[in-house]
Amino acid sequence: MDETRLRNEVCQAAHQLWERGLLIADDGLISVQLHRRSYLVTPPGKRRASLKAGDLPCVDLGGQTLEGDGEIDPTSWKPHRMAHQVGEDRLQATVLAVPPKTLTLLHMLDPEADQLELPGLNPLWIVSPRHDVSLRKALRRMPVVVLRGMGVLTAGEDLPAALNAMERVEHAATIQLSLLNDGQAHASV
Repeated sequence: MDETRLRNEVCQAAHQLWERGLLIADDGLISVQLHRRSYLVTPPGKRRASLKAGDLPCVDLGGQTLEGDGEIDPTSWKPHRMAHQVGEDRLQATVLAVPPKTLTLLHMLDPEADQLELPGLNPLWIVSPRHDVSLRKALRRMPVVVLRGMGVLTAGEDLPAALNAMERVEHAATIQLSLLNDGQAHASV
């Protein structure tokens, strides 16, 4: 894959997520496989709304910077690394975002819940990003995982697939919240 094109796709994706309110400031992390076990990632400390292709560092599977500026936080990189490992060559892109409606629904659940059910989607597993076994198991089941305290991680065969998955999750959460609000309105009539 052409590196320049990939860099531009990552910047465009970050901007689109920012425009939709799924990322704010320098939150979230996007990764795409550049070569076997090397990944372009959104840099720490840079606004997602104004990323440039040259801003993206290249990291290895362990999250160590191979090229560019900025050290990737190991805790932030871990779910991405696991998705790339579990997906082998199938999952070449990941998006960690903070979709507000999905996270609102998560906060409405019992804190012990391990799944989030949304209309039209398979149940999403809710896991701690620190618990390797649960995270690996969830990623093997479905390339969309809710990470407690971090956001939602989606993975795909390419960046458009990972973005589509994120948009589907937030759209389903929007529907679920509308249904809940509509039910409360009917109950009060």
